[in-house]
Amino acid sequence: MFLLLLAFWLLLNGRITAEIVVLGILICGVIYGWCCRVLKFSPKREADLARRTLFAVKYLFLLVWNVVLSGLQVMALTLSPKVKEVEPRLVFFKSPVRSEIGKVILSNSITLTPGTITCGVGEDLFCVHALDGQFAGGMEDSDFVKEIRKMEEL
Repeated sequence: MFLLLLAFWLLLNGRITAEIVVLGILICGVIYGWCCRVLKFSPKREADLARRTLFAVKYLFLLVWNVVLSGLQVMALTLSPKVKEVEPRLVFFKSPVRSEIGKVILSNSITLTPGTITCGVGEDLFCVHALDGQFAGGMEDSDFVKEIRKMEEL
């Protein structure tokens, strides 16, 4: 946070001189000290927040990638003249995800992915409706589950 405050200070000043840098370091140090004392900031909490933010960005890219791939698969399935029938299925699987927020993230990620909808979530049991058999397999050890478990370990 100190570096962000200092960068913001230098950006607002528009030029860099020795006086501006020294004054910025002093002012940002006082503000950071106040934040640590009153708002309970700490370098450890900031490092944890930065690490979690990196995991969240990585997960977001994983989600977008899976949404695009599944969208293409659904499009190929629905537009293909060779496919006579679609076989929808209800899939039940146990998830190793333990936290409530992890379960919410996983169920929303499954629902956002074309071809699948989360119908229900129990203690450790998920019920997912899949458009076809090709969308139904491997949910208990998918990339979503692996990344959420990594986030839970932080």
